[in-house]
Amino acid sequence: MSYDKVQVGNRIRGSRLEKSWTQERLAAEAEISVQQLRALEKGQRNLGVDHLGRLSDAMGVSSDFLLKGCSENSTLVCKMLDDLKKKLQPSE
Repeated sequence: MSYDKVQVGNRIRGSRLEKSWTQERLAAEAEISVQQLRALEKGQRNLGVDHLGRLSDAMGVSSDFLLKGCSENSTLVCKMLDDLKKKLQPSE
């Protein structure tokens, strides 16, 4: 599964909004700057391991979910779907 900054940002934003948190609140909870959070949510910045842990802990979601859209219980299913997508893509 490839890393997509925009999708990761969308999952961060979606998780934040599910909690009805502002960017300022999440930034404070995760101990990162609001500017860093904004850039992450917009897909303008790569999510580093330190921020990944802080954000997933603060929001109570798994790092797998933020990175891949998968919960810990569905990682195998996501891998299978990713493999299927690759097989269904037209060959060049």
